[in-house]
Amino acid sequence: MTEVVRQISKDFSSLVDILGIVPEQGCIEVQRDGPGKVHDWHRHPNEETLIILQGDITFSLESGDIVCGPGDALMLSANDLHKSAAGPNGVVYLIAFRWLGLEGKVSI
Repeated sequence: MTEVVRQISKDFSSLVDILGIVPEQGCIEVQRDGPGKVHDWHRHPNEETLIILQGDITFSLESGDIVCGPGDALMLSANDLHKSAAGPNGVVYLIAFRWLGLEGKVSI
């Protein structure tokens, strides 16, 4: 089940802020997509947590679309079919290849 957390933080301005969400074991990828960049329908064999740092992005899921902006996190279950499209100003986000157990989750 895909879940979203709104406004986990608006301040990821330092490495210390980012390190606070890195899993005990694993890594986080930084992704920058230009305006309107689309990642077409796909799925991953692992869970993912995506945390939006700048800009906005629309995630399309089988259950519908959701727009996320700075401070929002989207948690995708393994094999969730999804696609994404960056907003008009592009987007920068972190991808952790597992769920981070964030508080305040809302199932969508």
